[in-house]
Amino acid sequence: MNELDFLRQEQLDGDRKSDEKARLNNWLRDPVRWVKDHVDVELAKYRSAEDIDLWLPGVPRDRHLWLRQRRSQIKFNSGQSYQAEALRRMAKPGYYAFQWANGTAKTTTAALFVLWFLDTHVGGKIVTTAGTWSQLTQQLWKEIAHWNDRSRGTVVNSAGVNATSINIAPDWFAFGRAAKEEGTFEGVHGKYVAVIMDEAKAIKPEIFSGVRRILRGNQGGHFWWICMSSPGSPTGPFFDITNGSQAHRWHVSKLSAYQSERVALSQIDQDSQDLGESSPLFVAMDLGEFPDETEDTVIPISWVQSAVGNSPIASIGSAMGVDVARFGDDETVFMRVDGRKVSMQDSYSGKQLMATTGRIMQYAPTVNKLVLDDAGLGGGVLDRIRELEGQQVPRRASNITGINGGTRAAHPDKFFNLNAEMMWELRKIFEANYRSEEMNLISIPADPKLIHQLSARKYEVLSDGRIKIEGKSEMRRRGEKSPDRADALMYAWWVTLRGGGSNSDIMKALVDAADPDSVGARVRRMEF
Repeated sequence: MNELDFLRQEQLDGDRKSDEKARLNNWLRDPVRWVKDHVDVELAKYRSAEDIDLWLPGVPRDRHLWLRQRRSQIKFNSGQSYQAEALRRMAKPGYYAFQWANGTAKTTTAALFVLWFLDTHVGGKIVTTAGTWSQLTQQLWKEIAHWNDRSRGTVVNSAGVNATSINIAPDWFAFGRAAKEEGTFEGVHGKYVAVIMDEAKAIKPEIFSGVRRILRGNQGGHFWWICMSSPGSPTGPFFDITNGSQAHRWHVSKLSAYQSERVALSQIDQDSQDLGESSPLFVAMDLGEFPDETEDTVIPISWVQSAVGNSPIASIGSAMGVDVARFGDDETVFMRVDGRKVSMQDSYSGKQLMATTGRIMQYAPTVNKLVLDDAGLGGGVLDRIRELEGQQVPRRASNITGINGGTRAAHPDKFFNLNAEMMWELRKIFEANYRSEEMNLISIPADPKLIHQLSARKYEVLSDGRIKIEGKSEMRRRGEKSPDRADALMYAWWVTLRGGGSNSDIMKALVDAADPDSVGARVRRMEF
């Protein structure tokens, strides 16, 4: 190569370095440009106002009142991406809270941020956590791995994604930590540090305190704190940073399912009919708002949500609860409890009672105990079961029992009737699970009707100090449907407690571990 060629090559190398620097600066300023250049993904968009205006007149006028009242105020930016808006907003250090409805790509947004941050910030450090360990491992980190697989030309491509970590260099990484103790969130320092909390509504105050300590120890650095969640109970740190006393310190983004193209309007309409638009679950899941919740709620929605899809601790025994129905919208429900794992085996409406009798006879041999409501229709089913069992030769011992929630409680000085005592036992395990470090004391399926029914019931404390649970007729008067799924679970859980085994052995320890200052503390002091 002669001298002239060498000078030309040097100039080309300089131009190339200049181009690369310009591209990096563009990516730093605009994460969306980085995503477009590196990741095979179509960012989530707003629903168009035209879609809403065409759809809304076609549904009954008594539905979707929240949307009708706020139609002129809600943002429907056709063709624009709210996910792109979120990523661009997070290009600069700061505190960011995303109060988004279910199904609107919260976790995907967090995953894309992780990949952008590590690729554009040399020596960057990211700490991730979530309301539950399963949310962290099975949702957030699986999303990170998925979008890394669909990306190209990034430092994370070269380093690879492990189960809950990315290690680019000794001082350049991302990892996941369980939201257990505040001390586990200390000791992370650097020029660029980000903390991401997925499903932040279920993260305890002490973990938020631990993150604040990271901030205090990061003087001179650039710090991102990102909280993403659908709403839960209107209490706790996530409520404070989005709607309460800390909201002025945060960049808050709110999004309903109505605004997102990712959630079908038909699905929202179905949720409104199945759950009711005043349901805490509908308000949180579809509206993306914090539901009104009073001190007379038996099981707050945040307690219920913390039990969804957990990996529960090992526990012996099995039981099935059956709530019997025949006519109308009421359901016959078969709810099974294996140790501490709840599953719905079957549900239907409108079938004859003899069909339910046959189904019970099929399920009974598969569990240690099967219990059904002995009041009303269930009483007739139980009579037929006893008749069939009497015809067996030789006659076998039955594991099928009946229960009548209107009868005397096991502790009549504390509970108005047995129904109140059974429901209170269910409340105790949900509270203990919510307040435990592992959140693995009970696991329920992600069934919207079950979640709603568990969080919709109310109670009162009578003048003599006894607890009385709202009856089905009272629930119907305020627009609620029969809580068939919750009742079936209540029966099954009660049987596991009465039958002995590990569930009943540790109940008192679980109750003692609950926060004595929580809602209902005065009532808890009367409990055994």
